[in-house]
Amino acid sequence: MPDADEKYRPLKEYVRKRGGARLAFHGRLRDQLIEMAVEDFPVNADDITGPEVLAARLRIRAREKYGSVMLMLLISVISNLIAKYVWEWWKKRHSHQVLIRGWQAAASAGGGI
Repeated sequence: MPDADEKYRPLKEYVRKRGGARLAFHGRLRDQLIEMAVEDFPVNADDITGPEVLAARLRIRAREKYGSVMLMLLISVISNLIAKYVWEWWKKRHSHQVLIRGWQAAASAGGGI
């Protein structure tokens, strides 16, 4: 089983590069939100609503997991950026779409990647 740093590595690298300093200070949280984004990615959403749906799903999952008011303020900003970059990555190549679907299937089966 791969370690946490290897899980969804190509997507995490893409988001890390695109997010720059805005997301660099919160690397662990960024990676945890990316993992949540993969699990809750709205594969059937369109380009208009998809990023918004994904950001909303991230905020809900983060609220359930963390609950802290201060952390939720940070997460609301970060989740929008992550949703945007994950959506960009998804649209960039068909192989990325196949990866996310595969990662989702593995995560729902409890096996992880």
